[in-house]
Amino acid sequence: MDLIKEKWDQILLNVMQEHEISDIAFRTWLKPLTVHRVTDNTVILLVPTGQMGIDYITKKYLFPLKVAITEMTGTEYEIQFILQDEQVLVPEADDQVHLCAGVMQRLGLRIGDSHAQAAADHA
Repeated sequence: MDLIKEKWDQILLNVMQEHEISDIAFRTWLKPLTVHRVTDNTVILLVPTGQMGIDYITKKYLFPLKVAITEMTGTEYEIQFILQDEQVLVPEADDQVHLCAGVMQRLGLRIGDSHAQAAADHA
């Protein structure tokens, strides 16, 4: 993960240059992407532009991003896009799982809700 995070700006610039992406398109769709984490062979990217952004980026930039990541790291990765409010459950060192806001919202739970605490205790 550190390698991808370290090279992320270079990866994005590579995509921009190799695919002749305009400055406006770059600043709108690619520059806001951030690396959330890398798990096995999957890079999970946060997309701040909503579901429409995920749909557009997947259609237009998924393959160029995969190629650039492979070229810059020497390893082939899959890419998963998520919304910032739907961050994946992240295991902590003590193996407890923190429920993110998006997951809790889908379950109809609120922070401080006794049901949320019960769900977290059983996770």
